Amino acid sequence: MILRLVVAIIFLLMGTFFFAIGISDWDKGESNRFALVGVGGLFILVGILTIAEGVRQILRKRLVTTGRLVRAKITGIAEQKWISKGRTHIDYKLKAEHNGMVFLSEIITKDDIRQTEKYETVNVYIDNNNAKKYYVDLKSVVKEETKKDPMKNPLITVAPMLLLVGITSTGFAVFMGGAGIMGKVDYEGSLMVLVIICAVFAAIGLLMTAAAITVMAKQTNKKKMQQQARHTGRLVKANITGIVEDVNVRIRRRHPRLLEAEYDGRIFHSEYLKEKEIENIQLDKETVDVYINREHKDVYYIDLESIKKEY
Repeated sequence: MILRLVVAIIFLLMGTFFFAIGISDWDKGESNRFALVGVGGLFILVGILTIAEGVRQILRKRLVTTGRLVRAKITGIAEQKWISKGRTHIDYKLKAEHNGMVFLSEIITKDDIRQTEKYETVNVYIDNNNAKKYYVDLKSVVKEETKKDPMKNPLITVAPMLLLVGITSTGFAVFMGGAGIMGKVDYEGSLMVLVIICAVFAAIGLLMTAAAITVMAKQTNKKKMQQQARHTGRLVKANITGIVEDVNVRIRRRHPRLLEAEYDGRIFHSEYLKEKEIENIQLDKETVDVYINREHKDVYYIDLESIKKEY
């Protein structure tokens, strides 16, 4: 939560600064001013959304702490269909009932649906003052070990953006510092103001760059372990359960799709697949080769070549 707040403050500061420069007379070029206003507005929007998500989590935590806990009976899965670019997508939510009240959870995956089939009830926290405010605790029926690969999350998809923001912010700090030294920029003669601005943007840039490099380093290390599993790992024949959507992630307003397989109660997922890759998969095959890293059991490699169509 603290990290989320720090990130939000950073984005708000950056956005406010860019926005202020854009609407000032510092640069007479209209195109440059509009660009700065746009960039500033974007950063402010991201900061506000980050704070909103943090507030939502705080309210949820408060509800869990102070709300009334009931064991609601699971009555099924609610489907919500929506269309994007001619394709029909379906979001799934757990549906439960208690004393005539109906509760819907947040969006869940097909993995989660299979887990919920083992349970008859789910924990629901209800606000003491407003019964319409509630939280369906999916953790009471969905175990963490069934979740998808933790390296597949929105943070990974924005790692290049973090790097870009980091480099841009650092470059801006260097530019402002150089312009100040050369006398091209004068903030009412206050050298301290210029120093603070450069220090803030340099810190933001270094933080963002370090975060992006750390994430990409983890990805690279994971790829190496996957390749190690491919060559020396334990081979198992996992049962193909189909192509599923990762509803926790949206890329270009779509949920990425991946191959899902199961072996001895364990769920495996491939990397995100493109449409052409899906078309080349023989889904009528019952099993797919999965190599499990002998040293790191949570790392595996799904050999899609073993189910590739032959032409």
